Amino acid sequence: MSDKPARLKYIRGFLFIVLGLQLLFAVLLLGKYPLLFRGGIYAQAQADREGMRLAVYNNPHRSGPAGTRFTPGASARLEAPHTSLEAYGIWQVKKSGTYTLALHCDDYGSLFLDGRSLIHLEGISADNFGQAVVPLQPGPHLLVVHLFNEPEKGFFSLEVQGPGEKSLAPLPSQNLRPWNPEKASYFWWAVATLFPWVRRGIFWISFMVLLLAALAFLGAKTFKQAALNGVLILGSCLLAAVLGEIAARLFFAPPQKVSFREKAAPGHRTDQRERAFTIPTERGYRHAPLSELVIENPAWSPKIPLVYKTNSLGYRNPEIGPKQRKRFLFLGDSITFGQGVNEEWTFVRLLEKLARANGENWETVNGAVEGLGTNGELAVLNETGLALKPDVVLLDFYLNDFLESPGIILSRLPGMLDRSQLAHKMNNFVSSHLFLTASGKKDSVIQPMQKAPDEIFAWREEFKTNSTVLPRQGRPDQTAQAFHEAVLQNFEDWGGTFSPHAWERLRVLLEEFARLSKEHRFQLVLAVFPVRPQLETDVLFDYPQKRLSQIAGDLKIPCFDLLPVFKTEYRKDPKNREPLYFDHCHLTPHGNQVAARALYDFLKRTDSKKP
Repeated sequence: MSDKPARLKYIRGFLFIVLGLQLLFAVLLLGKYPLLFRGGIYAQAQADREGMRLAVYNNPHRSGPAGTRFTPGASARLEAPHTSLEAYGIWQVKKSGTYTLALHCDDYGSLFLDGRSLIHLEGISADNFGQAVVPLQPGPHLLVVHLFNEPEKGFFSLEVQGPGEKSLAPLPSQNLRPWNPEKASYFWWAVATLFPWVRRGIFWISFMVLLLAALAFLGAKTFKQAALNGVLILGSCLLAAVLGEIAARLFFAPPQKVSFREKAAPGHRTDQRERAFTIPTERGYRHAPLSELVIENPAWSPKIPLVYKTNSLGYRNPEIGPKQRKRFLFLGDSITFGQGVNEEWTFVRLLEKLARANGENWETVNGAVEGLGTNGELAVLNETGLALKPDVVLLDFYLNDFLESPGIILSRLPGMLDRSQLAHKMNNFVSSHLFLTASGKKDSVIQPMQKAPDEIFAWREEFKTNSTVLPRQGRPDQTAQAFHEAVLQNFEDWGGTFSPHAWERLRVLLEEFARLSKEHRFQLVLAVFPVRPQLETDVLFDYPQKRLSQIAGDLKIPCFDLLPVFKTEYRKDPKNREPLYFDHCHLTPHGNQVAARALYDFLKRTDSKKP
């Protein structure tokens, strides 16, 4: 009996030690800029040398004794086959902004920034390349590169493109200092192991279990008392969870809930961690074939579930059989795809219904993919569109299509938690404030679609002084100045098309569309969709529409500007006017109806002019 207090003391001490370690790991490794990399690590930079410290191993597994040396700059070579290295450097970032980091390597390479996995490349290739876009604050940041080769010599090099710069360039050696602690490789191994663990659910489940157990043993004099404490604490937690769930259901709107089904063949699987409706490919995102995504309580239409369903081509369209009617293939982004509405309310489907009601034997095919830019739409045409032998290809252009943006990536909570409104609220808070995102060896922020390249920031700076909105002479009126500011605020989205530079790249893409239309004998038609702020001013700010019409005219492509149509609809009496947009660009059912009617009339006129 006398041993029980001692055992209780040891168990209590063990629980608090383990709990303290977990808490320490969480404090050091969580957050956008982990505390671990804000202090002592950066102080280990070797001030009198420029470059990176290398740990070189005589095997591809980065294990065992390592030889150390320095490399001047952000590149190094492996001279012997079947070897590996780790390169450590402290990168001094001079100004805040968005940076593009690129890794060139032979065979297998990875890049880590402040402990986070940025790029992971695999494959026996003499020129593997990957890049990642990250926002950074001024100050020191730890760069770590892993590299191993197989039958031949290996190398790596780092490049960077900073805010306002037009292209990638070698990372300047004057901004790089070797990270030089004696046990760097051992320390890095511990950090690389702990980082993904702290961000996984098992860490937080074990943390909560240990916390409850520690509280149960705190002050308990017997094991029975500790067990009773545990039951009371667990019961209190369950009661608090029930009350929290009731409060969440009473005082908050129902959370958006996602269910996902996929019947695709092997080789078309989505990422099981994210349950994504979109799948990354080398040429951009595509929708997963034969998939169905159901969103309950969506923000735009809380009372009507949204169903996004794809056919075997990944199109939001019924299965496409042999051509029996005049076939219209629609290419575009989320506007054409119909984000926020069910398929029967997309303008693609409404247009087909309208045409058949008027005796036209038309078939409309929706090949749009959320987030695609014009280059991605060209890829879809080459990959699957041409095989459908369309008679007309309607390229729908929205003002941010000179770029690409992420598609639908909607996650759901595991098991019964997905039914809990309190769990959804807590998950949103944790994801937003603690940055608990997956991080591990295989993770990479290399995606086929990236944030705006940093040349966009240079365009933006030029637009400030050479605006296509403000008058070239005289003082601008208040309306023009307000729209000019709106373009600047949204430059990485729709505002970029108010820069002449965006049209230099778009012309090349449209020329390729025109070439394909002649080669494959289909008619190419352009339709340009406005952004909502263009409707909300009495003055017509239509620089993008004019530029697209000019290029279309040069290439002899029919082009339809929906801005006048939408502006006329918007000017109707607000008391009798139905909304056209859910947000700044996505169309409501009524907006889709307006677009369908206008496009049908335009296509009829275009068809009647054909020789």
